[in-house]
Amino acid sequence: MALKDWLTIITVGGFAVSFVTGALSQLFKTSIEIQGVHIKRLTPAGWLSLCVSVIGLAGSVGAALLRVTIENQQQSEQRIQAEVKAAQEVMLREQEQTWRRRVDGLLSEATENIRANIENTIRGFQRNQLGFQQNQARFNEAQIAQATNRETLLRNSLRQTNQIILAGQPLTSLRLRWDFGSADRSLWRTMNAGEERIRENAEDVQGGMPVTPFAAAEYQWSLLPLLSNLARTGDQEDRTGDEPRSDSTLVLIPLDDSQNAILSFGEVPSNALVDHRGKPVAAGESSVRQSDGGSTPWVTTKERRGRLAHFGIEWNLDPATLAGEVSRRNAHIAPTASLPQRLGVILLHDIRQLPVQPANYSIPRAVNLWDRHGYGREKVSLPPGMAAMRLTLEANGFRQITYAYRLARAYRIDLRDEYDDDIDAGCLLLEFELL
Repeated sequence: MALKDWLTIITVGGFAVSFVTGALSQLFKTSIEIQGVHIKRLTPAGWLSLCVSVIGLAGSVGAALLRVTIENQQQSEQRIQAEVKAAQEVMLREQEQTWRRRVDGLLSEATENIRANIENTIRGFQRNQLGFQQNQARFNEAQIAQATNRETLLRNSLRQTNQIILAGQPLTSLRLRWDFGSADRSLWRTMNAGEERIRENAEDVQGGMPVTPFAAAEYQWSLLPLLSNLARTGDQEDRTGDEPRSDSTLVLIPLDDSQNAILSFGEVPSNALVDHRGKPVAAGESSVRQSDGGSTPWVTTKERRGRLAHFGIEWNLDPATLAGEVSRRNAHIAPTASLPQRLGVILLHDIRQLPVQPANYSIPRAVNLWDRHGYGREKVSLPPGMAAMRLTLEANGFRQITYAYRLARAYRIDLRDEYDDDIDAGCLLLEFELL
């Protein structure tokens, strides 16, 4: 049993003993007569009972006081323990918060370090990957460059071999294709009108033949207007005067670097067929340079897209046609299948005086016609469509050996004869370079 329980028993027992002995003390009394008055007094047994009662009461009170003291002490200890516990809890919470802050700081620092390490690792991997890709790209570029160089070397070797072979072969046939664009709406209307005339001529057939032969109609109403418009590009001078404008245009294409063999097509007005003394040439010279029964150039057009209309001139020259359309300064030197690396094409328009001999277009009368460093040249800026001009020549039917040229420069030439007199003819020089 606990001490409090014993103290409680002692307190209750003390009160009980005190009560009982106090009651018993009243039973042990005797009567004494003092001066005639009878007074009751306790007997010794009564005094003993009273003493026991006092002792029991004192013990009960002492036990109660002791119990109260013990309870107060226990409550004080409990209060102190509660305060200590509360202080401990506060301290623990503070320690916990401090620990958490430290842990959070450590975790944040660790997280930042881990993130930084991961980012550094990723950046390092990316740098390594980028370096690998760059090295791989450089390696691939080097491989491609080597392959391209080998291919270029083989192509150049093959071309040189073919040129050596072709240099010894006479030129027997030629295929020409000339492509360019134009934003000139008047040219487009002129070409449409020419196609309408060609269509009407084809429908007007009598006895199985049109009024104008098909080749002549194509030549006059399609090819010559196109050449005339091209030849007048960049010409600011009015050369027509009182005469009506004519589509007569002459194209001269050298087939070698020395301009010995000249391919020509187009039309020359009859009033321009005079010699250097101004006298007409011998009878029988035709104003249209084309072989009897041979092929003639024809025009191809594409559907107009945006501002540009695209045109093409094609001509397949078989041996018979080529022989009739090529003029040679030295008849003993035949043109070969090795064509020039740089090609100059002359377009003559508004011709009143020919800058070449009427009977032989390879003999120039203008001293600055083919002279690259001659005077009288003025550079011309061509429109975008014409600036992208292409010219393709295929010799002797070898499609593997095709001379593809691009337009590099264009000049207007003020033609002069050997006496430094003007030659009355408009001249456009187109310089092509081999691709």
